[in-house]
Amino acid sequence: MRAYRSSHLLTPEGFVDGEVVVRDGVVVAAGPGRQAPGDARVLDLGRSVVMPGLVNAHTHLELSWMGADRPPGGDYLAWLRGLLERREHEDPAVARQVAERARDALIARGTVAVGDICNATWIADVWDGVPLLGV
Repeated sequence: MRAYRSSHLLTPEGFVDGEVVVRDGVVVAAGPGRQAPGDARVLDLGRSVVMPGLVNAHTHLELSWMGADRPPGGDYLAWLRGLLERREHEDPAVARQVAERARDALIARGTVAVGDICNATWIADVWDGVPLLGV
């Protein structure tokens, strides 16, 4: 069993000086003050922020290749027409590389679960085997 002590542990009540206790990879206790039993190894993280992993409930990873491009102006239908036109000229290899970088950035920034909205089947391979929960 291991405990992680932090000066800024995010709880439902707000930030507290407290601990998170982990046993076999599962959080078994968290809250203000000492949470761990006396025999637990405690790692003091000092003035740090400890919080739950982030959830991105609405991504479009397959459209990551559009990230640097300005969307067409006008209303939603103009935007949608522009997207469909641009998609016809998409380079699949570039789209995959950019999607993989975007996926890796999500993970690096603390995301633990994703809801990805997609139309293309190739994107499933980009998600395969990554340490994220998601649909």
